[in-house]
Amino acid sequence: MKRLQCAFVGGRILTMDPSSPRPDVVVIDQGRIAAVGERALLAAYPGITIEDLGRRTLVPGFIDAHNHLSIAALHPLWADLSCVTSIDALQAALRDQAQREPHAHWVRGVGWSETVAGLLPERRDLDALGIDRPVIVVHFSLHQCVVNSRGLDALGIGRTTPDPPGGTIVRDANGEPTGLLIERAWSVAHARSLAAYSDPDRWAEHIAARARTLIRDGITGVHDA
Repeated sequence: MKRLQCAFVGGRILTMDPSSPRPDVVVIDQGRIAAVGERALLAAYPGITIEDLGRRTLVPGFIDAHNHLSIAALHPLWADLSCVTSIDALQAALRDQAQREPHAHWVRGVGWSETVAGLLPERRDLDALGIDRPVIVVHFSLHQCVVNSRGLDALGIGRTTPDPPGGTIVRDANGEPTGLLIERAWSVAHARSLAAYSDPDRWAEHIAARARTLIRDGITGVHDA
Protein backbone atom coordinates (compact mmCIF):
# COMPACT_ATOMS: atom_id res chain seq x y z
CA MET A 1 0.00 0.00 0.00
CA LYS A 2 1.43 3.38 -1.01
CA ARG A 3 2.43 5.49 1.97
CA LEU A 4 1.11 9.05 1.89
CA GLN A 5 4.04 11.25 2.87
CA CYS A 6 4.87 14.92 2.56
CA ALA A 7 7.26 17.38 4.14
CA PHE A 8 6.70 21.06 4.91
CA VAL A 9 9.72 23.30 4.40
CA GLY A 10 10.56 26.89 3.51
CA GLY A 11 8.74 28.74 6.26
CA ARG A 12 8.60 29.43 9.96
CA ILE A 13 7.48 26.38 11.91
CA LEU A 14 6.07 26.81 15.40
CA THR A 15 6.18 23.53 17.33
CA MET A 16 5.26 24.89 20.79
CA ASP A 17 8.04 22.53 21.97
CA PRO A 18 10.99 24.22 23.74
CA SER A 19 13.29 21.35 22.75
CA SER A 20 12.68 22.04 19.04
CA PRO A 21 11.90 25.76 18.75
CA ARG A 22 13.13 26.46 15.19
CA PRO A 23 12.93 23.31 13.02
CA ASP A 24 13.48 23.38 9.26
CA VAL A 25 11.06 20.64 8.30
CA VAL A 26 7.95 18.75 9.39
CA VAL A 27 7.36 15.30 7.91
CA ILE A 28 3.81 13.99 7.63
CA ASP A 29 3.24 10.26 7.21
CA GLN A 30 -0.29 8.85 6.80
CA GLY A 31 -1.82 12.02 8.20
CA ARG A 32 0.40 12.12 11.30
CA ILE A 33 3.54 14.04 12.21
CA ALA A 34 6.39 11.58 11.77
CA ALA A 35 9.44 13.80 12.25
CA VAL A 36 10.39 17.39 13.06
CA GLY A 37 13.88 18.81 12.83
CA GLU A 38 16.69 19.77 10.49
CA ARG A 39 16.35 19.44 6.73
CA ALA A 40 18.88 16.60 6.73
CA LEU A 41 16.26 14.21 8.09
CA LEU A 42 14.61 14.23 4.63
CA ALA A 43 17.30 11.75 3.57
CA ALA A 44 15.35 9.10 5.44
CA TYR A 45 12.31 9.76 3.22
CA PRO A 46 13.40 9.32 -0.41
CA GLY A 47 10.82 10.47 -2.92
CA ILE A 48 8.75 12.32 -0.35
CA THR A 49 6.49 15.11 -1.62
CA ILE A 50 7.82 18.53 -0.65
CA GLU A 51 5.34 21.28 0.30
CA ASP A 52 7.02 24.69 0.21
CA LEU A 53 5.47 27.05 2.76
CA GLY A 54 6.61 30.04 0.73
CA ARG A 55 7.83 31.83 3.89
CA ARG A 56 4.45 31.36 5.55
CA THR A 57 4.11 30.14 9.14
CA LEU A 58 3.04 26.60 10.04
CA VAL A 59 1.37 26.22 13.43
CA PRO A 60 -0.34 23.40 15.31
CA GLY A 61 -4.10 23.15 14.97
CA PHE A 62 -5.98 25.39 17.40
CA ILE A 63 -8.21 23.98 20.13
CA ASP A 64 -11.14 26.26 20.89
CA ALA A 65 -11.91 25.73 24.58
CA HIS A 66 -15.18 27.70 24.46
CA ASN A 67 -17.08 27.02 21.26
CA HIS A 68 -20.83 26.90 20.64
CA LEU A 69 -20.65 24.25 17.92
CA SER A 70 -24.08 22.76 18.53
CA ILE A 71 -25.72 26.19 18.17
CA ALA A 72 -23.47 27.70 15.47
CA ALA A 73 -24.06 24.58 13.37
CA LEU A 74 -27.72 25.57 13.06
CA HIS A 75 -27.06 29.21 12.15
CA PRO A 76 -27.45 28.56 8.39
CA LEU A 77 -31.08 27.71 9.11
CA TRP A 78 -31.82 31.27 10.23
CA ALA A 79 -31.48 34.83 8.95
CA ASP A 80 -27.82 35.87 8.83
CA LEU A 81 -27.58 39.32 10.41
CA SER A 82 -23.79 39.44 10.72
CA CYS A 83 -23.37 42.01 7.95
CA VAL A 84 -26.53 44.08 8.26
CA THR A 85 -25.78 47.78 8.70
CA SER A 86 -29.26 49.28 8.95
CA ILE A 87 -32.66 48.61 10.47
CA ASP A 88 -34.09 48.34 6.94
CA ALA A 89 -31.61 45.58 6.07
CA LEU A 90 -32.31 43.79 9.33
CA GLN A 91 -36.05 43.92 8.72
CA ALA A 92 -35.65 42.64 5.16
CA ALA A 93 -33.61 39.67 6.37
CA LEU A 94 -36.19 38.81 9.01
CA ARG A 95 -39.07 39.07 6.53
CA ASP A 96 -37.26 36.63 4.25
CA GLN A 97 -36.73 34.29 7.19
CA ALA A 98 -40.41 34.43 8.12
CA GLN A 99 -41.29 33.41 4.56
CA ARG A 100 -38.75 30.55 4.55
CA GLU A 101 -40.14 29.09 7.77
CA PRO A 102 -43.83 29.94 7.73
CA HIS A 103 -44.66 27.34 10.38
CA ALA A 104 -41.86 28.12 12.85
CA HIS A 105 -43.21 29.43 16.13
CA TRP A 106 -40.29 31.87 16.48
CA VAL A 107 -38.63 33.82 13.67
CA ARG A 108 -34.89 33.79 14.38
CA GLY A 109 -32.08 35.98 13.10
CA VAL A 110 -28.51 35.43 14.26
CA GLY A 111 -25.16 37.21 14.31
CA TRP A 112 -26.33 40.75 15.03
CA SER A 113 -23.39 42.93 16.07
CA GLU A 114 -23.54 46.56 17.07
CA THR A 115 -19.84 46.81 16.18
CA VAL A 116 -20.66 46.61 12.44
CA ALA A 117 -22.48 49.92 12.17
CA GLY A 118 -23.63 50.80 15.66
CA LEU A 119 -26.89 48.95 15.02
CA LEU A 120 -29.01 48.81 18.19
CA PRO A 121 -32.46 47.41 17.35
CA GLU A 122 -35.36 47.59 19.77
CA ARG A 123 -38.68 45.81 19.93
CA ARG A 124 -40.48 48.57 18.02
CA ASP A 125 -38.16 47.94 15.07
CA LEU A 126 -39.20 44.30 15.11
CA ASP A 127 -42.87 45.11 15.74
CA ALA A 128 -42.79 47.20 12.55
CA LEU A 129 -42.34 43.99 10.57
CA GLY A 130 -45.98 43.15 11.20
CA ILE A 131 -45.12 39.49 11.82
CA ASP A 132 -47.71 37.85 14.05
CA ARG A 133 -45.14 35.59 15.69
CA PRO A 134 -42.37 36.09 18.24
CA VAL A 135 -39.20 37.42 16.61
CA ILE A 136 -35.74 37.11 18.15
CA VAL A 137 -32.54 38.82 17.01
CA VAL A 138 -29.58 36.95 18.49
CA HIS A 139 -26.36 38.82 19.32
CA PHE A 140 -23.15 37.32 17.95
CA SER A 141 -21.84 36.82 21.50
CA LEU A 142 -24.76 34.55 22.46
CA HIS A 143 -25.14 36.61 25.62
CA GLN A 144 -27.99 38.89 24.62
CA CYS A 145 -30.86 39.32 22.17
CA VAL A 146 -33.71 41.59 21.14
CA VAL A 147 -37.27 40.32 20.85
CA ASN A 148 -40.46 41.90 19.56
CA SER A 149 -43.59 42.53 21.64
CA ARG A 150 -45.00 39.11 20.79
CA GLY A 151 -41.74 37.62 21.98
CA LEU A 152 -42.00 39.47 25.28
CA ASP A 153 -45.59 38.25 25.64
CA ALA A 154 -44.54 34.66 24.94
CA LEU A 155 -41.87 34.98 27.62
CA GLY A 156 -44.28 36.53 30.11
CA ILE A 157 -42.25 39.74 30.31
CA GLY A 158 -44.04 43.00 31.03
CA ARG A 159 -43.52 46.31 32.75
CA THR A 160 -43.54 44.81 36.25
CA THR A 161 -41.56 41.65 35.50
CA PRO A 162 -38.46 41.58 37.72
CA ASP A 163 -35.01 40.89 36.30
CA PRO A 164 -34.10 37.21 36.67
CA PRO A 165 -31.09 36.37 38.85
CA GLY A 166 -28.01 36.98 36.71
CA GLY A 167 -29.97 38.65 33.91
CA THR A 168 -31.32 42.01 32.80
CA ILE A 169 -34.53 43.07 31.11
CA VAL A 170 -33.52 46.41 29.63
CA ARG A 171 -36.14 49.15 30.01
CA ASP A 172 -36.69 52.61 28.58
CA ALA A 173 -37.06 55.84 30.55
CA ASN A 174 -40.71 55.01 31.23
CA GLY A 175 -39.90 51.56 32.60
CA GLU A 176 -41.17 49.65 29.57
CA PRO A 177 -39.06 46.72 28.28
CA THR A 178 -37.17 47.73 25.13
CA GLY A 179 -36.92 44.11 23.95
CA LEU A 180 -33.22 43.83 24.83
CA LEU A 181 -32.58 40.83 27.09
CA ILE A 182 -29.17 40.16 28.62
CA GLU A 183 -27.55 37.03 30.11
CA ARG A 184 -30.09 34.92 32.08
CA ALA A 185 -32.98 36.88 30.58
CA TRP A 186 -31.58 36.11 27.13
CA SER A 187 -31.01 32.45 28.01
CA VAL A 188 -34.71 31.84 28.55
CA ALA A 189 -35.63 33.49 25.24
CA HIS A 190 -32.91 31.54 23.47
CA ALA A 191 -34.07 28.19 24.86
CA ARG A 192 -37.72 28.92 24.13
CA SER A 193 -37.02 29.93 20.53
CA LEU A 194 -34.89 26.80 19.98
CA ALA A 195 -37.54 24.35 21.15
CA ALA A 196 -38.53 23.39 17.61
CA TYR A 197 -34.91 22.54 16.73
CA SER A 198 -34.23 20.13 19.59
CA ASP A 199 -34.43 16.92 17.55
CA PRO A 200 -30.80 15.65 17.41
CA ASP A 201 -31.49 13.76 14.17
CA ARG A 202 -31.66 17.15 12.42
CA TRP A 203 -28.27 18.26 13.67
CA ALA A 204 -25.73 15.76 12.33
CA GLU A 205 -25.31 17.15 8.82
CA HIS A 206 -25.19 20.73 10.11
CA ILE A 207 -22.58 19.90 12.75
CA ALA A 208 -20.45 18.12 10.14
CA ALA A 209 -20.64 21.14 7.83
CA ARG A 210 -19.73 23.51 10.65
CA ALA A 211 -16.84 21.27 11.67
CA ARG A 212 -15.42 21.46 8.15
CA THR A 213 -15.58 25.25 8.38
CA LEU A 214 -13.68 25.16 11.67
CA ILE A 215 -10.99 22.93 10.17
CA ARG A 216 -10.64 25.36 7.26
CA ASP A 217 -9.93 28.08 9.81
CA GLY A 218 -7.28 25.98 11.57
CA ILE A 219 -9.44 24.84 14.51
CA THR A 220 -8.96 21.09 14.90
CA GLY A 221 -10.72 20.53 18.23
CA VAL A 222 -13.45 22.22 20.25
CA HIS A 223 -15.07 22.06 23.66
CA ASP A 224 -18.77 22.82 23.20
CA ALA A 225 -19.84 25.26 25.89
